[in-house]
Amino acid sequence: MPVCRVQLLSSDSTNQFSNARQYGYSFQIDVVDAQNKLQRSLMNAYQIMQICRQVRIPGYAVGHDEPSLTSMVDSSTNQILNRQIIRINYSAIETTAF
Repeated sequence: MPVCRVQLLSSDSTNQFSNARQYGYSFQIDVVDAQNKLQRSLMNAYQIMQICRQVRIPGYAVGHDEPSLTSMVDSSTNQILNRQIIRINYSAIETTAF
């Protein structure tokens, strides 16, 4: 502990632009820590959210919504865990060179 798991929830591309493609990606990031480590878990989640705001991809214009954070206690295993769930949506548009 702590553990971080990233899941791609959905992805799609659109033909919104005639000379470039737009891609959309939705991610969920699970930050899991021990029951008595809530402060560490939240600090890790906030650091990951800050990194999510700084994502850049060469050759693409990248936009995103504000990451959302949900906290919960996970008792689905034999050990009670703190779980921070971060969700964020990205939009990437190919940049064109003239």
